[in-house]
Amino acid sequence: MNYSKQHHFYMYGKILLFVLLILPFQSINGQTYYLQGDWIDGWSSSYQFTSGRGDVKQVQRQTQASWTSWDFLIQADGAYNRWDLNGIAWNGVMTSTFLANYTGGNSYTGSTPVANAYYCVNIANTGYSNQDVALIRIGTTAPQTFSSQTLTTSPSNASVDVTMGGSLSSEEKIYIIYRNTSSSNWKKIEHSSSSGSTYTFSIPRQDQGSTVEYFVISTSSSMSLVDDQSEAYYNLRSIEHLDNSGSAYSYTQPTNTWDGTSWSSTFSSGDNVSFGADYTVSAGSSLEVGSIEVSSGYTLTIDASSSGYGQLKASGTITNNGTIIQKQYVSSTGHHGVSSSMSGGFGTTSGTSSELYSYDASTGAYDMTPSTSSAGIGYFAPVQSSNGFISSAGTFSVTGTPNTNHTYTLGYAANQASGGSGSGWNLIGNPYSASLDWSSIDLTGKSINNAIYVWDPVDEAYDYYVSGVSAPTGTYAGSSIANPVIAPMQAFWIQTTASNQSLATSMSEHSTVSSSPTFYKTSQIDNLIFVLQDLNDVTKGDVMWLKNIPGTTNGFEPTEDAWKLTNQGGNPSIYTEHMGEKIAINAIDLSSTISVPMDIDAENSRAVYQLSLQTSGDASYEVMLEDKLFNTLTDLHQQSYSFQLGNWNSSDSRFVLHINQATQVGIEEVDSFDAYAYHDGESLHIVSDKEIFYMASITSVSGQKLMDTPITGERTSIEFHHNGVYIITLIGQEKAYTFKTLIH
Repeated sequence: MNYSKQHHFYMYGKILLFVLLILPFQSINGQTYYLQGDWIDGWSSSYQFTSGRGDVKQVQRQTQASWTSWDFLIQADGAYNRWDLNGIAWNGVMTSTFLANYTGGNSYTGSTPVANAYYCVNIANTGYSNQDVALIRIGTTAPQTFSSQTLTTSPSNASVDVTMGGSLSSEEKIYIIYRNTSSSNWKKIEHSSSSGSTYTFSIPRQDQGSTVEYFVISTSSSMSLVDDQSEAYYNLRSIEHLDNSGSAYSYTQPTNTWDGTSWSSTFSSGDNVSFGADYTVSAGSSLEVGSIEVSSGYTLTIDASSSGYGQLKASGTITNNGTIIQKQYVSSTGHHGVSSSMSGGFGTTSGTSSELYSYDASTGAYDMTPSTSSAGIGYFAPVQSSNGFISSAGTFSVTGTPNTNHTYTLGYAANQASGGSGSGWNLIGNPYSASLDWSSIDLTGKSINNAIYVWDPVDEAYDYYVSGVSAPTGTYAGSSIANPVIAPMQAFWIQTTASNQSLATSMSEHSTVSSSPTFYKTSQIDNLIFVLQDLNDVTKGDVMWLKNIPGTTNGFEPTEDAWKLTNQGGNPSIYTEHMGEKIAINAIDLSSTISVPMDIDAENSRAVYQLSLQTSGDASYEVMLEDKLFNTLTDLHQQSYSFQLGNWNSSDSRFVLHINQATQVGIEEVDSFDAYAYHDGESLHIVSDKEIFYMASITSVSGQKLMDTPITGERTSIEFHHNGVYIITLIGQEKAYTFKTLIH
């Protein structure tokens, strides 16, 4: 580059600066230039240029398929001085140096310009080496210029209307670039709506009292922008630029204040709020806000009762200069799983924190004297008259500042073979004052199984959740958790399969105050739900699930299955079995015939149990239950199966489920009825329908007939003092029904 050329351009920019700001289109030597005066102060010395921003920009309508006419790129001085742009892509950025006396010709970019299209070249920084250069292809329509912007603020967000000289073409985009001044980096947002040439942007709510800065840029629709960058990053990639006379526009985020009677402005979900008086989030309701400030001398209470609990979700910061209390209600005595929503854990609580106990995931044992001052830890709280966390059913509370972020640090104790059902258990808790949506936490790449487990102290049994599980109907509808949303102050179990696992969460991203969120957007997954009930005590029972997931197996799948945890309080435990491990929720590919071992554990082997089948989903299945003790097959679609446990000494499972996806239709259904027998140690009781059967015949398995007895009612009882397996045949006028029973 020779000095006369530099000087010519410098003077050219100065002379035309005022005109160009008023008339952005200027025809020069048969070409159209957009020389943006606030970006150009011209050349000052050999191969260097200066400006207030340190940037040079040229927007030009190309009249030929060549770059030779671009002042910033190449000089027609016979020496081919130019900026080195070999390999730059359209709508791309590269670092370039100035090449003096370059003799390699003018073909210096990976693409050739198209005649009659508009392009923008930005060169950032000063000096002639290591320049950041952006090559922006605009298209065949001239880029629009900015006319004005209008700001409107509220406690929940800020709205900016940007008016252009005309409507944007499909080849242009405009962005607001903004930042909270507490951060050095900027973010981008696109417009949310438009009307004619006016485009409306919504800047996300910031913490109350924050200062927000912003400016507006336009660029090619093909230019890729990312968040959390410097101002120079966005300037380099822009075509047009709108700011406040060289500075950014700014505003202070407003606050909605509660005075004890009303809000200072109409309340909207997500508002930044300040409490200048006491406020209660009532049981069964919720308050979803941005940032919170509780003034000194005032109390924010999140209430609870037997009818429900209140929830508070804050997406911003919480400044607590007063008092914040959260309550939760427990409905019965027993050992309840609890956690604290406060950053100080149970440091301040209405209960006796020294009675809480936790589970040490590093040792695989309960810790009876744990620290109670940390968030995110699950505890068991005895509710009992003596040595209890609380003495009876009712509310308890924690006081402090609610957590807005929490990282779970999970342990792993290998109590059994690696990956088995006995290893890696962690008792954790919801650390937030709103419900925790477990499904929103990304477990990708983590050695953490998907299922969650919650102890129900009322039923003395575990409830389960894993995606795709349907709840049974009737008595055991609560045996599966309806969705993966964990109530505030609730503890729950998860399982890791390796050590050194952690999960980062936040209240804004991973909590919800929705009472009935929608989780599934596809059709219902087919479920086979097996309900086991103690016929001597119908309050005792259990449930297990098979769900049809293509490509899965009988074994444990961490993202789909849930291990079986042993029930207490006289409840039986039903599960499928694989390699000695017990599975409560088992995802299996049911597209072809499959056999699944099943077993049952129970404290009372003399109790009479009934197994029934419920289904959900679109497909139908043939489900045959094989009882290997009696060598019988029962179609669970046609009838339930009743039995007693005992006298099964094999290490193999007593029961096997044979499942086949049904393909036949129109088959006449057989008569459905239920009959069974059980022994209580003294008498044999035969349960049947006296309207169908009038006689019961009892025979040994060797074929010896022992006795006939008339059916006298719904239950026929006879003295019978023999041990072993016996065949009972019920005889009716039109049919007979035979089954086996075990007496021991």
